[in-house]
Amino acid sequence: MANRYDDLERKVGIAEYASPHDGFAAVVKARYSDFIVHEVDLNGNIARLDKLETSAPAEAGSTPMQ
Repeated sequence: MANRYDDLERKVGIAEYASPHDGFAAVVKARYSDFIVHEVDLNGNIARLDKLETSAPAEAGSTPMQ
């Protein structure tokens, strides 16, 4: 196993690697654009948010979203 440990890895409890190779350094999922998701229905249509209002009638005692 690799004996090389990064300070951050030690701080979060990582003590060993699963394989003996040196591995590589990378940043994964660092920008907001890494998390963009497009919802697609069964027909391949991309869902789009056009407004924030709901189409369902408001329930008694509920307050509108602001």
